[in-house]
Amino acid sequence: MYKYSKSSLNKLKTCHDDLQEIFKDAIRIYDITVISGHRGKKGQNELYKEGFSRVKFPDSKHNRVPSRAIDAAPYPVNWKDRVSLGN
Repeated sequence: MYKYSKSSLNKLKTCHDDLQEIFKDAIRIYDITVISGHRGKKGQNELYKEGFSRVKFPDSKHNRVPSRAIDAAPYPVNWKDRVSLGN
């Protein structure tokens, strides 16, 4: 059985309870890393500027508390495989 790293768990804790439950179930089957849960103004706007988000702060579901969005990927992440990462 797989388990989240401390970093992934900390990011997961910033997410809505429903998302936490879904991802606690998913880790039982797939090795996953949580890339992002809640994002503040600076982080959101940087991702927008870099083209990794389509919206500025505060219009992302990541900007709510708790976050209504989560970015996750199969572990280990192949950052060069942008097709699988949705970019």
